[in-house]
Amino acid sequence: MRTRYLLALSAVAAALLLPCPAQAQCYVNYCETFAVYDPGSNAITGYASYSDYTGTYNLAVYAYLFDPDGNSYYLGGSQSEFSAEVDFSYEPTVGGTWEVMSYNDFELEEGWTFDGNSYATATVPAPAPIESPQPDIQGVSPGSPWQAGSSFYVGIWGSGFGTAPTLQIQWPDGTTYTNQNVCSGPYCDTYISDWITVPSDAGGDATVTVTSTGYGQGFLGSDPPLSNPFSVLVYGPPSARVQSADITKDNITVLLSGSMSPLGTLTVVASGPNGQKVNTINTPNNPYGPGTYTFSFYTLGAIPTGEITTITATWTVNLVNYAGTLNYHINVLGTYAQTPYNTPAESDPTCQGASTPVTIFSSSCSPKNGTPGSMTGPFVAGVNLQGSGQSINYGAVQIEAFCVKATSNSTNFRGNTTIGPALGGSLNNSTLAVCRQYNLLYVGGRRLFIQGVGVKTVTDACPGCCNTPGYAQLDNYTTSTACSGLSPLPSALTVLLY
Repeated sequence: MRTRYLLALSAVAAALLLPCPAQAQCYVNYCETFAVYDPGSNAITGYASYSDYTGTYNLAVYAYLFDPDGNSYYLGGSQSEFSAEVDFSYEPTVGGTWEVMSYNDFELEEGWTFDGNSYATATVPAPAPIESPQPDIQGVSPGSPWQAGSSFYVGIWGSGFGTAPTLQIQWPDGTTYTNQNVCSGPYCDTYISDWITVPSDAGGDATVTVTSTGYGQGFLGSDPPLSNPFSVLVYGPPSARVQSADITKDNITVLLSGSMSPLGTLTVVASGPNGQKVNTINTPNNPYGPGTYTFSFYTLGAIPTGEITTITATWTVNLVNYAGTLNYHINVLGTYAQTPYNTPAESDPTCQGASTPVTIFSSSCSPKNGTPGSMTGPFVAGVNLQGSGQSINYGAVQIEAFCVKATSNSTNFRGNTTIGPALGGSLNNSTLAVCRQYNLLYVGGRRLFIQGVGVKTVTDACPGCCNTPGYAQLDNYTTSTACSGLSPLPSALTVLLY
């Protein structure tokens, strides 16, 4: 709540209500001005008179009122034979000393002659503060939505606006419309209207507020009260925007906005680095109106192969195209073979069996012919298949290829090694191995989306993958320690993520 001024009489001011003696400066005839403030009617009342006691002249008197700031107000005039008088009553709007001044003329044969002035003052007591309600906007007409670029009269109704409110509209584009002269008078307290033009590029929520400046007297303090904010939806110019795209969730989201009613044809196209069309997204429910829509990358369950760098949505409304483009970089590689690999452990139940003689080498190849040893037959076979394993007696082992020539079904192993991926990083259920010669994919940290599986990261080399045409094979690491029985994986659409 704020306080506003209301003209009221205080005990201290009562003494000020006595009329001030008139000061007359007329030289030929008699002039007099009288003024007094009446708190009951909140009015300055009095008269200005001009008299010829000789009965000789026609007379004229004109009265003016001056407020404490020096602004003048015409109170009236009178012309008569021998005597003229102006009676007045005026409701002051501010406290302070008000002055009444008369102009007095008498008529001679050659014309009217100025005779002088008379003066009187009346003191209006300072207003006493009372509480005033906070402005409250209850409605706006027309209501939502408003169309960007349109012009119209808007009406705002509510309460507590005061007698000279200010209208503000905060537009969605960040600009503000302000009109301090939107209304004047007591009827403004509950209703104001204005001719407005909505910015042509605005789209979103506009906020309407009203600031009250009181009821003719202003407010105590420096901050006039602001009304509650009232929101109105603004439709901007028609636009199409690709909000997001995610192949891993098979989702393309398109926002169409701005048009209040027309429908339009929507096309969504995925394009490559040179602008070539890679995939036309299926938009089955044409035509489309304003709203948010989601679409699939797949058409009839498939996606054309190729590199995609942008996705563009084009909304054609009344033969005009409105387009929006999202930068989104992926490379649809096609269907790749998926195989599993792991690090078998000799202690795993699937690795148990008869012992097989092996030769264990150190990193220094000493002794030259290695050290004789033994590991279970299934484990030896598992290490030959996967390239490494975790033995019971010799730590982590790998097929020896430096001290002696590596052969298939080898029994020569490097003992107490550190098993790690060829490209660094880690080995887990979310990592992959690819052919070393596949330059596009054999990069540490490359992320691939495998349809039906999810996103995995390249960290290792897969020698056997180089034998697949086009290197179209991914070796999927699993934390299983089995020597056999790894579940086969189905071939799947593979997408390189950038």
